[in-house]
Amino acid sequence: MANTQSNYEIVLAMKNYRRSVETLAISPDRKFVYSGDLGNEIVKFDFRTGAVIEKITDVHGSLVWNIAIAPNGEYLVSGNTDVVKVLNTETFELIQNLYEDVYEDDEDDYVYDVNSVAVSPNSITIAVGDKHGGVKLWRKGGGGMFECTKTLKDRESLMWVVVAFSPNSEMFASGGDDRKINVYSVANDFSRMHILEG
Repeated sequence: MANTQSNYEIVLAMKNYRRSVETLAISPDRKFVYSGDLGNEIVKFDFRTGAVIEKITDVHGSLVWNIAIAPNGEYLVSGNTDVVKVLNTETFELIQNLYEDVYEDDEDDYVYDVNSVAVSPNSITIAVGDKHGGVKLWRKGGGGMFECTKTLKDRESLMWVVVAFSPNSEMFASGGDDRKINVYSVANDFSRMHILEG
């Protein structure tokens, strides 16, 4: 009979929420954990003590859906359903709004766009997956601001898209509810290499 007992134990509980936690990210130096919640807050905790280091409220128009930390530790990307913000990890000062788009829909008054965010391991590129089967890629320019340099639209129907970079920044992948994963070559201007089907 298999041993079903866990070898893990809770060593620290961080409790500072009015609403449920939707997303978490750990800083590259493993000193801090960032959380986003349904209360539209981002909270920065000391990973060792659980103490609240910084908190920002009313980040978006509604909940905080995604958080991704740049591997160089300089900025975090915060997304909800209709906007992506780039924030300083130390002060939570707004660096840049990437975009805000609300799309008309026949069934609802509106539907929201942003579903997932990811930062490349070299901290140069931000990927945003949307509900419309697309991906926008934002590259950091010489002035430190991000510009949308590529839009990938390989899925025809409306669907949630999730995104991820390989650890060496050479490949990028997106998945959707069409049950397919598209794999791209970053060096070749995000040309599609493979389609993985489960």
